[in-house]
Amino acid sequence: MKWSNIKDMEKLIFYISKKDNMSKLNNVKCKELSYEGLGVANLDDKKLFVYNFLPNEVANINIIKQTKHISFGIAKEILTASTDRINNDFSYSFPLEILDYQKQLEAKNNYLNSLFSRNLNLKNKILKPIIACDNKNNYRNKVRIAFDTKIVDNNPRLILVEHQGKSEKLVELNSINQTNFIKPQVLETIFNLLQTYVKPSSYKMLKGLTIRINQLNQIDLLILVNNDFDLPKQLVSNIINTFGSNKIKLQEAKLNHKTNTQKIKIINNIDFKMQLCNQNFAIDINSFFQVNNFIANKMFEYIQNLTKDQNSNTILDLYCGSGIIGQLIGSNNKIIGIDIDKDSIIQAKNNALINNKINSKYYAGDVYKVISKLNLDLTNALVIVDPPRKGLSKEFIEWFNSNKFTQLIYISCDPRTLTRDLIELQKLNYQIDSIQPFDMFPNTFHLENVVLISKNKII
Repeated sequence: MKWSNIKDMEKLIFYISKKDNMSKLNNVKCKELSYEGLGVANLDDKKLFVYNFLPNEVANINIIKQTKHISFGIAKEILTASTDRINNDFSYSFPLEILDYQKQLEAKNNYLNSLFSRNLNLKNKILKPIIACDNKNNYRNKVRIAFDTKIVDNNPRLILVEHQGKSEKLVELNSINQTNFIKPQVLETIFNLLQTYVKPSSYKMLKGLTIRINQLNQIDLLILVNNDFDLPKQLVSNIINTFGSNKIKLQEAKLNHKTNTQKIKIINNIDFKMQLCNQNFAIDINSFFQVNNFIANKMFEYIQNLTKDQNSNTILDLYCGSGIIGQLIGSNNKIIGIDIDKDSIIQAKNNALINNKINSKYYAGDVYKVISKLNLDLTNALVIVDPPRKGLSKEFIEWFNSNKFTQLIYISCDPRTLTRDLIELQKLNYQIDSIQPFDMFPNTFHLENVVLISKNKII
């Protein structure tokens, strides 16, 4: 058993808000899509961002949240529909699912072109067209879902919920398919077992689940419950028997509301690994791993091709997490991975053993302090960073430049913070050699960018 910080899904449990005082607007016309995939309309004194709303559509809008300068709404009645609309089964988690996929790609390409051309000094053809996903639905190998209950015919019913956009209110998902989980039938089976073997009076004790599935169809399942509740023995045995004791890792996480922590107990264990580019990785269920196998394989093959002719003996994998990136692209290179999280470094070392990366070394601690202590010769080292959405700090960029690194691969999941960081790097005379977007998250406006950056020479 172990204690860990509560994840976003668990936080979601605490914010079931009071009913919003909703106002309505009629005959509103959409001008354009925002960078988050919301329809944009102008009110007299503020902008209105609307879910389930496409350019040139006219609709009646329910306001779900208001601030001083902007409002958020949901199009409840489409009066004039766009010819690009393909689906009326709207989900807040996947707001572009209503839009034709080619139009999704077009919108993302246009957004990146506009963002980068306004803010960066780019040579022609530096920004490449986005690489599409072969499967735009049911692509996620991991989902995290919250539960709630509602009364139907005077009886409690367990439901799946998501945030209502920018508000704190939770709304019911219309179907399992709205999770875009790669195996919706697996998720549906688990949900049905929960409803069958948990007493309706105890539904409120179920808080949510996290599930991950690998290419061998093995399952890693964590069920989140209240601290004073145990999963029924019949439920446990039926889950294990349904999928097979050698096919499912089943964990129970007890949520302590006072300390915002969870205590995890492994009920049934297997040797669960995720597969990527013909390598295996042992990943904790709460650890980061790319959710889209289809695009992740394409992205890392692209990075492998990008770096195969470079003359770097050392790959410096900073903020390395479980060591995935460095191990995927490092063949005969020496790999040095650093991360502040000790558990991640334990996983990275284990993965290096699994993948026979004998030239790899991993260190837990602050990047700057670890490198200064190691006193390594990092001449011509290839630096790789894959930061969270907040991007790189100014301190990191200054440190990177002061160490006279000349080669950087920056993997970003947020174009805005990426742009901010690239502006700073260009100020320091680094040049942007290529930007390749990948549609890692179809049906949302999120995407992944791989940027090759150099000084004085190109890899």
